[in-house]
Amino acid sequence: MASRNQIQIDSTLNTVDITSTTNQVIIIQPDGTTINVSQPITETVKVATIGPQGPVGPIGPQGPSGSLYLTGSINNDVIITGSVIITGSLLITGSVNGEFTGSLLGTASNAVSSSYAISASYADLAIEALFADRVEIPVRAVEALTKGDPVYVSGFNNGQNKPEVEKADASDSSKMPVVGLAIEDVSQNTNTRVIAIGSLRDVNTQNAPLLDNPSVGDILYVAVGGGYTNIKPTGSANLIQNIGKIGRVQQNNGEILVSAIQRANDIPNLPSGYTWIGNGDGVATPTPTSSIAPSYTNSTPTPIDFPSSDDPNIPAGTTFDNKTFVEMMDLMLYPELFPTLTNPSNTFTISPSGLREIGEVISTITLNASFNRGSISPAYGTSGFRSGLPNTYVYTGTGTSNNSSTSLTDTEIVSSYTVISGVQSWTGAVSYDAGEQPLSSKGNDYNSPLPAGTTSAITRTIRGVYPVFATTVAIDTLTKQSLQTMTTYIQVSMVAENDGGDKQTVDIPDAWSTITGLQQFNTLSGTWDTISLSTFTTSATTQTIQGNSVNYTKYAHNGSKIGARQLRFIV
Repeated sequence: MASRNQIQIDSTLNTVDITSTTNQVIIIQPDGTTINVSQPITETVKVATIGPQGPVGPIGPQGPSGSLYLTGSINNDVIITGSVIITGSLLITGSVNGEFTGSLLGTASNAVSSSYAISASYADLAIEALFADRVEIPVRAVEALTKGDPVYVSGFNNGQNKPEVEKADASDSSKMPVVGLAIEDVSQNTNTRVIAIGSLRDVNTQNAPLLDNPSVGDILYVAVGGGYTNIKPTGSANLIQNIGKIGRVQQNNGEILVSAIQRANDIPNLPSGYTWIGNGDGVATPTPTSSIAPSYTNSTPTPIDFPSSDDPNIPAGTTFDNKTFVEMMDLMLYPELFPTLTNPSNTFTISPSGLREIGEVISTITLNASFNRGSISPAYGTSGFRSGLPNTYVYTGTGTSNNSSTSLTDTEIVSSYTVISGVQSWTGAVSYDAGEQPLSSKGNDYNSPLPAGTTSAITRTIRGVYPVFATTVAIDTLTKQSLQTMTTYIQVSMVAENDGGDKQTVDIPDAWSTITGLQQFNTLSGTWDTISLSTFTTSATTQTIQGNSVNYTKYAHNGSKIGARQLRFIV
């Protein structure tokens, strides 16, 4: 142990190398005599080993800028009233039990600190003897560190006989807890020290990146991603470690009062389904949440009358297993409800449509398709759609092809289409992706997801027909009638015959179904009366339809002059 103004070395053979250019070194012998080094020591001075009763060894001659070796043990006080200036090396292989009242100064290259400069080989001794106001730990920096970085122990370096440290991170449990803060900037794979308890000065406590409006006394924590912050980390994945407080707020000369007690979190972990409740001794105790009876507030209106025997939310005979108060209230007020499921559907239209003259060339036929994804109603946590998106619009018919699309509408164009006799058809359907799982009002699975599929095909047509011509406007002129299906009766309103001999006439295409009878409308009874088809004479004729000559049969009235009337030629 060192006491003021003394150095005591206990050893049987030790060496102290001292090179001095001043007259300030005094060696005290065990018998009380002194050796005054009054000249610069230029040679090795050896002090003989001092046994229990043996004599003090002689002092070696001065050598040219040599070292002072103490090979024995000095168990009595070595009093130094001046200064010991070491410009070479100080080698102590024994023990130092005395103390000194002067100053012990070394060269800058061996400085442990600006206040106490001794060989770096004796850093541990300096920490213990000179820094009683703080605790520092010798370590090996595995990565480059900046002064103030919180570090954790990542391994041990056998060659350097020191723990290895790296930067800590509050978001990574494998990089916690912190054992101390770096006391200096160091490069990778460098021996250094970290401060575990005490004052770390000359750090940025004013505008460091992770500080928020810092003040003296602010608690500092290990930051998420590394470094220190005065904002307590949040989030269940992040650890919380208090590593000290701000002692002074300053950009270059700030101070941190370090207390890195290697605590991985500020409270212990808590099992699922438990909470902390203080007991009679004021100690936080894990308590099951099921044992707590909280107050109950429901802001959502109940979906049914309560209580209701028509729809009991808790049926008679129901048992409960570890239900909380909130769960019981929900069972009573909010029964499990299920959505209505509507399958997807599609629409399909054609334009133009209906009856068209045979031989007509339609420049553009437009096929329009759409898709409805169906519904999950109410949605209860889903998108509300029964199916997924469409993937293909499927068409059949002359001039069509399938279209891949996720749009809810699609258009297909048929160009320059020539109408033929009879029905011409096009169909449209939609293939779609699978839907999502429907849920109940309590989030449970209901029914099953709709699998991928294709809607039923919808058919749209046009029908090619030939027109009928009749004397419906003028008795001497055949007028084209509105198109109608060639498998039904032909109804015409004939104008009255005149004195010129023009007769009521109708031209019917030979492609029409065979005419088998004739009716005339009775304006008095409001009924259709049958008359003889033989009152019309038939003959072959032609009409030009869409530029083509088409065979027709002409039906001409062969009776007496007759007035206007409505006729039906029956097939």
